Amino acid sequence: MSQNTFDIFDDTVGQQEKATRRLIESLTERSGGDLDPFATTLCASLLSLAQNIDTQRNAGKEISRNMNTYLDNVQRLQDMYPPEPKVDEDVAAYLAEAKA
Repeated sequence: MSQNTFDIFDDTVGQQEKATRRLIESLTERSGGDLDPFATTLCASLLSLAQNIDTQRNAGKEISRNMNTYLDNVQRLQDMYPPEPKVDEDVAAYLAEAKA
């Protein structure tokens, strides 16, 4: 079996499900390893929606309703666990110098 260039296209797990699993791992890391019950429920819903989206996409069916719900839940999780802000190196050096 040849190795795919992108493992996201693995045949056993759909593209949306694979991306969702990565998202959940990232959120778990951001939260310090412990998601609250609300976030855990949203993640379970995301995973279910991702599997449905993959199945519907493979069958050539319309996915917009599930995708809208999926994206709404992603936004809720993003609000709960925002990513670390990235500071420009020049700005960080300026701020460090200003504190000194």
